[in-house]
Amino acid sequence: MPQNRSDRSPSASTPSPDRRRIDGIDAARALAVFGMFAVHLGVVSFGLLPEEQGWELHSLVRGNSSALFAFLAGVSLALMTGRTRPVEGDSLRQAVVRILARALLIGLLGLVLDAFAVPVAIILTYYAGFFVLALPLLRARAGVLWASAGVLALLGPVVSFLLRQEYFPGARAPARSRR
Repeated sequence: MPQNRSDRSPSASTPSPDRRRIDGIDAARALAVFGMFAVHLGVVSFGLLPEEQGWELHSLVRGNSSALFAFLAGVSLALMTGRTRPVEGDSLRQAVVRILARALLIGLLGLVLDAFAVPVAIILTYYAGFFVLALPLLRARAGVLWASAGVLALLGPVVSFLLRQEYFPGARAPARSRR
């Protein structure tokens, strides 16, 4: 089955496997970003939809958009680091630099959005941290990745709760949406 690519021009040279774009992933990422815009900016407040339909859209995309975005962040990490064959040498170093740059930009954007005190939880800083935490696992085999995911799924929320209680005892939970 041929690979979908965004560079459809006939004169374009065939990119290396790690540089090809996958249209479906780009489309899913766009849906996730538009969904997060709808949640964060509120389509009702801009008058783009009648109030009832605006709140229905908000309810549909709230949570789902960020979950899709998180899933695609993991897919992007896999694509950046060799897909099913982990990269080595210079390619690995380049991937690490790209991941760190992405983590820095996403983290800074999350901090800026947090400074605006929007009424929804900003999770970009968490993504940035998870990108950095993924670096030691770039060359890990599938069994190690499954075990790490299981441990993080079980212990991550507990550790997060305890750290927040210790370092931010007066902080309140993120604000919920209006509905």
